[in-house]
Amino acid sequence: MLLIGLGAGAAVAWIFASRFLKKAQQQRRDTFGNLSAEALRNNNESFVQMAKVQLEEKIVEAKGELGKKEQAIETLVKPLRNISANSAPKPTGASLPKRPILSSCIYTPNPPTASHCRPGPG
Repeated sequence: MLLIGLGAGAAVAWIFASRFLKKAQQQRRDTFGNLSAEALRNNNESFVQMAKVQLEEKIVEAKGELGKKEQAIETLVKPLRNISANSAPKPTGASLPKRPILSSCIYTPNPPTASHCRPGPG
């Protein structure tokens, strides 16, 4: 009888121990899962924040370079504007020589010549 009691006690202890171990394993899995998810979330937030800071720095740097380039272009173009403003006035349409308008040309695969085209009115 003693052996039956010991066997039954051992079986009951084994059942409780296995339930306890399963519960402990599940708690460890849950805890590890929660910790890893939190670490990943914090890592992602840190990464995004660092990326924003670096992007803002690059934008400021690019704006500075753009300003320098605009200034360099203005330095190159300003003398050209002065030359253009001081040059002789451009001829108007009335002072241009009149050229005859070609009203009809006979199509040939070669470029038209004076013999192929005749001036139109005006």
